[in-house]
Amino acid sequence: MAVFEAIQRHRNAIVERWAAEAQKAASARGLSGLELRNLMPAYLAALAGGEDSPERLREHLESHLGSRIRHGFDLAEIVDEFAILERCVASVSEALPPDERPSRQDRDRIFSALQRTIVTVTDLFQEHMRLDEQHDKRYLRLLQSLADEALRAPEAPLGTRLKEVLELVLEAMGAQTAAILLYDRTTGRLLMEASAGAVEEKLRE
Repeated sequence: MAVFEAIQRHRNAIVERWAAEAQKAASARGLSGLELRNLMPAYLAALAGGEDSPERLREHLESHLGSRIRHGFDLAEIVDEFAILERCVASVSEALPPDERPSRQDRDRIFSALQRTIVTVTDLFQEHMRLDEQHDKRYLRLLQSLADEALRAPEAPLGTRLKEVLELVLEAMGAQTAAILLYDRTTGRLLMEASAGAVEEKLRE
């Protein structure tokens, strides 16, 4: 049996073994079963397509990487997930009856593909971090520019300045609305000092 066929046929068993080991990692704490598995089953299906589906493999990797970064995984933890997957594929393959077991050459091919996956994930992670860093630098520069302008023109109303800051924060975060609320100790109420975004009028109500 070709190794890609073996992966396709025993994909569920591989994913279950992988999930059982991967969920022991500290980074996986708090993830639901669905969040933990994420796109791993789809990735294995694409991997079982062999060398004919590099685009699909990359799509799955990019999506998986984005999800893991949002959950706070670092690069070592993401790479370890694929190292665990490699061990699970090897374990399931070796447990097959001799007449169904993939050849050494086929297994070497799949392990080479998994190693290339780790290299790709590393490159994608570093690119993501570089772009994220550039994004942060850009908006820090813009915020600094607003602060410098406020010092040069202190007569401008505070509410106007704060609104400009909020609009910049909205742009940086891709959010829809934001507001600054100040606590009035005399009344015990929150007072809106500034707001911005698509629903700022509702916030003022």
